[in-house]
Amino acid sequence: MSITIYVVSAVLVFIFSGLLAMAGLGAAFLFVPLFYYLGVPLAEATPTALLLNVVSLLFATINYWRGKLINWRVG
Repeated sequence: MSITIYVVSAVLVFIFSGLLAMAGLGAAFLFVPLFYYLGVPLAEATPTALLLNVVSLLFATINYWRGKLINWRVG
């Protein structure tokens, strides 16, 4: 695969991760088909997409926590 495909996929992952993390959603449902379309085997695309979900939502949680936008009380 050429470097162009990697650059385009990195930009798409960055954009969708940011947008969907702000909405409180994961983007794995978009990444798995994207990676599969780019030639990544399904057995590798799924865990990679879930790992990207965890990283993206972790950074979103940290930002919301710093902004005191999370109510940690349960009950």
